[in-house]
Amino acid sequence: PDEEEGEETLHVEEEIIEEKLPIEKIESLPTELASETEQLVKSEVPEGNTDKWYEITRDLKVSGLAGELAKQCVLASEDSERIELHLDSSSEMLMTNAAINEIEAALATHFGDQRKLVVAIRELGSETPAQYNQRRIEEIQLGVAAYYK
Repeated sequence: PDEEEGEETLHVEEEIIEEKLPIEKIESLPTELASETEQLVKSEVPEGNTDKWYEITRDLKVSGLAGELAKQCVLASEDSERIELHLDSSSEMLMTNAAINEIEAALATHFGDQRKLVVAIRELGSETPAQYNQRRIEEIQLGVAAYYK
């Protein structure tokens, strides 16, 4: 009887692991795994041209539609007067004047100077911060599932 209960519990745990685990559930993982996972989430940044924009979006104080718009863009160019972001056409519905103005204000606070923000619809050749975050979550979930197997 005790072994059957243990098997049932194990079966339930396997079912839970197969579901996508939200990143907020890190603290419920075993201490060693939770610590490693938390470090991956906080310290890893994408490689290549997207790392600067990824870092900026993590620091920006924007949320809601503006926050999602920022995360769906890639940094195309930047100088002392202007910042150009590219957005894939599949996320075009996020592009509103209010969201762009909110990001522009947050960037002014972040950099300490006012720059014109331009968001253009383009085919993206690199990973957006949102895509990067989603990929990392999936990689971590696979690692968690492998840990329990």
